[in-house]
Amino acid sequence: GIAADAAAEPRDLPPPAGRADAAAAAAAAPLLLLLDRGTLLGECLARALPGEWPGLRVAALDPDALRRGRNPPGPPDACLLLPAPSPDPAPLLAGDLGLLAARLPGVPVAVVVAGDDPALAALAARRGARAVLPAGAPLRLLAQGLRFVLLGGTALPAAAAAVAAGPAPPPAPRPPPADPEGRAPWPG
Repeated sequence: GIAADAAAEPRDLPPPAGRADAAAAAAAAPLLLLLDRGTLLGECLARALPGEWPGLRVAALDPDALRRGRNPPGPPDACLLLPAPSPDPAPLLAGDLGLLAARLPGVPVAVVVAGDDPALAALAARRGARAVLPAGAPLRLLAQGLRFVLLGGTALPAAAAAVAAGPAPPPAPRPPPADPEGRAPWPG
């Protein structure tokens, strides 16, 4: 009854949820660094991803600010890179991936690319990106790709993975056909 509940010692009751618990939960939530040059896609993703992935914290930062020494608000668990829209995004993408490797070593990187360019995806893979995700993918698939990267996975389009791996080795030489009577092949 009520008397028994009132007589319970405080240590038998769960601690009240307070600011310290909320701060600890926020600190334990994954931090995604969104590296973007202020595009509409970047702003939309910064606002929409936490809705698709409750608890996710997103910190947006311009690559040039990172280059100048500005740091994210904490150590990121992963980085989502949005290459600059340009006729040839490869040089900027290579530079941004190099910057991330130098400034945030060991942080897994996912790249969002517009269109289906296996060469650009392969460049990202060769420069250390663990995922290449299409800009036209639904938000839930993008969030799943990021979760997969945080778990240690790699998500690359098949064509990009093949290009990133380099050319296939030449096939092994085939032995000459055997003579039905068991004789050695004709000397050539």
